[in-house]
Amino acid sequence: MVILIDEYDFPVIGLLEEPDKADAVRKILREYYLKLKSKENFIFFIFVTGISKYVRGGLYSAFNSPTDISLEQEYGAITGFTQDELEHYYDSEIEAVARSQNVTKKSILEEMKHYYNGFCFDGNTFVYNPFSTLQFFRKKMFVNFWYGSATPEQLVNYLQKNRLTVPEFDKIEVNRDNIINPVLEMRYDPAVFLQQLGYLSLRTGNSNQDYILDYPNTEVRLSLARSVLINDFQSDKEAKLVCKQVGEALTRRTPDMLVRAFNRLLSKLSYTYFPPKQENLTDVMKTTVSPKPFEKFSEGFYRGKIFTLFYALGVVQQAEARGNLGRADFVLTYGGIPG
Repeated sequence: MVILIDEYDFPVIGLLEEPDKADAVRKILREYYLKLKSKENFIFFIFVTGISKYVRGGLYSAFNSPTDISLEQEYGAITGFTQDELEHYYDSEIEAVARSQNVTKKSILEEMKHYYNGFCFDGNTFVYNPFSTLQFFRKKMFVNFWYGSATPEQLVNYLQKNRLTVPEFDKIEVNRDNIINPVLEMRYDPAVFLQQLGYLSLRTGNSNQDYILDYPNTEVRLSLARSVLINDFQSDKEAKLVCKQVGEALTRRTPDMLVRAFNRLLSKLSYTYFPPKQENLTDVMKTTVSPKPFEKFSEGFYRGKIFTLFYALGVVQQAEARGNLGRADFVLTYGGIPG
């Protein structure tokens, strides 16, 4: 018998903030795995898939340390389409999209790479998300398919609770051991937490000890930004309205309208986001993942909220841009026009 266990982590991953329930589910799963182990004479091969390694402890002990291939270069392309595979096997689909949009195949490929490529599991090989790629060929337009299929509410709550912003995870450096051997307690390391949920992907590190994590592509970054923005406004409708207002302000180049949109966003933030009184600072430090939580009340936090608004709108931006006249907090490009 050959057995495939898909999404082995799903029963537990939604309970990371409820450790007692998570432990109870893990015990049930461990009993299941032990039953499989007891029938090993009838089993030729077992293959297990999942996003997170947080819950593998019970599995490993029950199966006597199975081989983990998740970060091995030999299997780096096993879960997605490489660039060569995409262009070889889907040439006619790419041609069809190009015709429908009246553009060249080259421009479609460039935008596809920006939007759906970038997942990496070995630090070197980059693959496209198969689900989004195939949906794109079906719809023949660039749509955010990730948002509807892979943005758990617990992730947004985690970011909000710990006063984290979407931009601060761009190209973030982490210890390699924390990626190879994460444990449940590492959910307090936000970068590892996002990587274990599939929202950050590996990039080549600076040394043998470090990895660089980054959002794999535009689709994933947009999904997270949109989820956070909806949470801030407590309304999908109002979040879309503000994004529309920002888009109109950029198109018309009217700063006053842009400022009104920023103020509308900041006015929706809970009072808990704003700097606490000094006597309450100790209590705040006990409820955040940051070693220096008061830093989360600095200019950078609010700038991050505004950046998130631009991310949700799909605007290209560059922070701390340096030029001959000095340094800008950020420069954005909307509709191909820098400003």
